[in-house]
Amino acid sequence: MTTLTGEQLIHHVAALAARARAGEPVAQDLAKAARQLRQVYDNPPGLPYRAPWPRRRYPTTDPEIALRDRVDWDGDGFLVLPAGEVRRARCYAMPPDLAGWLNVLSLATLPVEPDDDDTLVVVYDVTLDVSWLLLAVARGQDTEPHVDRLVRRIVHGRRHPWEW
Repeated sequence: MTTLTGEQLIHHVAALAARARAGEPVAQDLAKAARQLRQVYDNPPGLPYRAPWPRRRYPTTDPEIALRDRVDWDGDGFLVLPAGEVRRARCYAMPPDLAGWLNVLSLATLPVEPDDDDTLVVVYDVTLDVSWLLLAVARGQDTEPHVDRLVRRIVHGRRHPWEW
């Protein structure tokens, strides 16, 4: 992938997310581009550099919490896993669908409900600002408000209210 400008990267992530939702095998590319977009979002041009939070590992025997930790620590918010591995991390039966269960952990996948356990999915943290774009694509909603918000931050270097 060539070096993309901020706005090109935003549209590239949106296009990859749409392709993943349609079932195309682009999970690796989507996760890489989304991590890059998150880095640019956290450190837009013209604003002081903010270092990421330090990585901390706490051992756990709960596979659900371990999945959540892997997404945060190993994937920097966007981790590629086989769908079967994501399903096997589930300990409890409520809620019954994969998307509902991951929502409890503040996670989601693209594609949302893969049929095959060998299908690679992007498991992502829905609390990240960049993830709102992926959620809109996954739900079939209009992505324009999310793209506009990302452009204001990344391209125009708009500060968040708490950064003044």
